[in-house]
Amino acid sequence: MSHLHHWPPSSLPLLASHLAPHLPVSLPSYNTVLLPNPTVTFHATFPPNASTPEVWVLLADFGNQVRPFCSVESGDEDGGKQEEGEKLLLSALGEWFRALPAERDGPISIGAVHERWIPVMRRRLNPTHVGEYRTHLAPEGKAEREARRLPEGVSVGEARPEDIDEILSTSEVAHPPSYLLSRLPFSTALFLATPSSSSSPSAEEPLLIASCFTHRDGCLGTLHVSSSHRRQGLARIIIEAREKRLQEQGGEGVRGFAHVALRNEESRGLMRAMGWEENWGVAWVRCERSVWLGV
Repeated sequence: MSHLHHWPPSSLPLLASHLAPHLPVSLPSYNTVLLPNPTVTFHATFPPNASTPEVWVLLADFGNQVRPFCSVESGDEDGGKQEEGEKLLLSALGEWFRALPAERDGPISIGAVHERWIPVMRRRLNPTHVGEYRTHLAPEGKAEREARRLPEGVSVGEARPEDIDEILSTSEVAHPPSYLLSRLPFSTALFLATPSSSSSPSAEEPLLIASCFTHRDGCLGTLHVSSSHRRQGLARIIIEAREKRLQEQGGEGVRGFAHVALRNEESRGLMRAMGWEENWGVAWVRCERSVWLGV
């Protein structure tokens, strides 16, 4: 049986030191701790002032989802530790779900669940949705590539509030519009200058042709290039721009990564071609809060 302990902001450097030995598997949690995330709260199965147990679980509460990490994930599949980790993970998640306020009722997402735990999640939780992905790790070291030249008439900037509806229409993940609005400072977008329909013939209205966001855990996501502007290297331009910006914002130790849907062979091929290492599998599991009452 677990007992969750809150880790306040002042303890996050210590928490990062507990996660570091488990890199790269702990990277989503590690990045979340290091990046500025004032709305994310952390709970672990041991308190900040205690020694680190051999098997432990960390839960990062993002508000719209919970992100678990278990120390067992970075080691070999030892039968005893695997079983202990599974029990502790389910116990910690159950405790977290049961403590949620009533206004957070309804389906809640758990992710990115490591591939070791996907079978037990399917078996025990009767999830309403399971989306499976592969983790791609950005090349190590600073991204000091020569800036790629933009095609004529194309400019780069952040996505705009008026772009949100279009971005959501092309996204595989149904992000709340308010979330993407909050991530606009962490986006890169490409725009094509087009003749304006206004009374001033010299004015131009930039048309969104590509966009990408960095999420709160440093994960690259919501990447899309308009079908009429593909095969021009635009995806590479915005991926490299986001990778460089992440390193500037996160500092030493932060590393970019992406979760790419298993069925998205085109994007997986692009990441590999750019030198991103395809690695472990993860899943987003959505389930009703009520299933945890008996866990």
